[in-house]
Amino acid sequence: MLAGCASGNVDPERILRDDFDRSTAIEMIQELEEPLMNFPLTGTITRTEFDTFQEQYTVFREDDGNWLKVFISANDEGNPMVSDLRIAEDNFVPTLFHQEIDIAEAYTEQLIYEEKNSERNHTNLYIIEEYSGTDEKMKGFSRTYHFSLTNGKEWKYEGFSGAANLAGEGYFRDYLSLKQED
Repeated sequence: MLAGCASGNVDPERILRDDFDRSTAIEMIQELEEPLMNFPLTGTITRTEFDTFQEQYTVFREDDGNWLKVFISANDEGNPMVSDLRIAEDNFVPTLFHQEIDIAEAYTEQLIYEEKNSERNHTNLYIIEEYSGTDEKMKGFSRTYHFSLTNGKEWKYEGFSGAANLAGEGYFRDYLSLKQED
């Protein structure tokens, strides 16, 4: 006897795309990225301090384990005998707090299904952060944040795609200057 099962993949009947308020998008991303600005720039951090930071800052952990380890020297992070972890010197995490990092686009997509599949209806928010300057090493930097609307009321962070950080020769923690506050 042969049996088959449906894949469960159902395409939406319509997708409605709308611009999202840029000021609100900026606030949302700054809230996500602000804790990264409080991470030590140089020197060392105790393993306990780092573990506490990882526990408290869960935003990016959902994406690929915990990429916050990019801040730490690989030799130290993998060695449980090392209690003072050295900050990686050839690493830069671009944020909206840096000059020439901007919101390039923010939009919602409302996915609407046929009535028999209407329980699948949902709305996503995409906020695209990009480098807008002329530095050759930064050209092409982009990160897209994804949120979903919960109960039609609040945006829940779902993850991001694109570059988390830039590492290697020539990069350092404050590779781009911070924006001046207005």
